Amino acid sequence: MAAELTSVTLVKAQLGITASTYDTILGTLSINAERLMANMVDRRDDSAGMIGTTSSWLSASHTQNIPGAIWNAVQLRYWPVTTVTSVLIYTSVTSSTTLGSYLYRIDQDTRTLRFLGQQPVAWDGGFIAADYPYAVQTIQTVNSYPYTAVAYTGGFTAGSIPDDLEQAATELTCQMFLRRKRDASLQSETLGKYSYTAGDPKGWADYLDTFRETWMMNYMGIGGGVV
Repeated sequence: MAAELTSVTLVKAQLGITASTYDTILGTLSINAERLMANMVDRRDDSAGMIGTTSSWLSASHTQNIPGAIWNAVQLRYWPVTTVTSVLIYTSVTSSTTLGSYLYRIDQDTRTLRFLGQQPVAWDGGFIAADYPYAVQTIQTVNSYPYTAVAYTGGFTAGSIPDDLEQAATELTCQMFLRRKRDASLQSETLGKYSYTAGDPKGWADYLDTFRETWMMNYMGIGGGVV
């Protein structure tokens, strides 16, 4: 399995490494870095409510379950979404209604699947307006009904990965590599005339907060509710 956003070649160029000594560990760290990035923006498979491939960033097929019979709009995790295969409203474990494709559209600007009016959807699904809560104020589980299942294809194609996303994965992999032997408890050190004091007492956790705010803001807010 290889990284989806960056590569060992890019990471080595960033680190100034030419030998192949660290290729294996850099490959592993790049995968871990991209998974961490996916968790930051809620772009990961969830066994309770998401059925899909192990791909977090590249285009793949997914089925996402959202609490309630959504009538307005819903955020999907794996943008950009290219195709919506089906939208089903489940009222029980064995009963569901398929919504016609004329009742929704992909809105790339807002990263949502937008439903085209409450009443047409209600008619098509066989429900009344009261059955369409925008948000369900209860603990959601696989046994909570109704819920909406959206099957779709989403993610970046290999040739269209945004530059900032590629650079973020590269930067994070480099930091993970450089910190792999660092003593997190060490705050200061003196050797002869050389003295070092850690300027960041929070260490790795604080770095990740800064990384999230600096690199991942454009990819935040894409996760929908999960049942």
